[in-house]
Amino acid sequence: MNRVGKTFGSVVAVFAEAGYGKTHFACSIANIQLKKNLPVLFLTGSRFRHCDSSEKYICEILHQSANTTIDDVFDSLDFIAYINKCKLPIIIDGLNETFPNENRWINELPSLVNKIRNRSNLLLITTCREKKDYVKTIYDCENFKDVENWIQLTGLYSDDLASTVQKYFDKYDIQPINHHILSDFSNPLLLKMFCECNKGLSSF
Repeated sequence: MNRVGKTFGSVVAVFAEAGYGKTHFACSIANIQLKKNLPVLFLTGSRFRHCDSSEKYICEILHQSANTTIDDVFDSLDFIAYINKCKLPIIIDGLNETFPNENRWINELPSLVNKIRNRSNLLLITTCREKKDYVKTIYDCENFKDVENWIQLTGLYSDDLASTVQKYFDKYDIQPINHHILSDFSNPLLLKMFCECNKGLSSF
């Protein structure tokens, strides 16, 4: 994982190529919160595809009345986080998956960011493909590194690759003869798919 060398504050934008762990990263954060009995709000980008407004949709999925504003929702979430003495992550996984309406974020995301920054106990985490077209459409930037507070997921590093692959092989009861294939699995999704397809295989 690569990142800029500074404190991120209340907003983090996570980028990676397809299959390099954006959703796994987002789900891991949510899972850690839940295991600690702490609050988290996890949303998928695809759910915003056809809504009238991202702010209204967040109110709707939380079953708020029609006259409830996003400020009311964020105030409530901020208070819940305060009571639990934690930061409450609001995760939107896959901004690019709002396609073909992903351009909505260029106007709507800054508003969400500002409102979350105005609450001391909220944290916004978004994930997105690092493809130039998406970055331009969603953030109006030429490169994801021009986006404030970016993190790039780059797959498994060589130092961790052997041990990670072995853990997967042990879990799926895979016993390879050829041990020179590790470099093929720097993409976590490829490793997962390979293990699913070759469960119990003892020679390859």
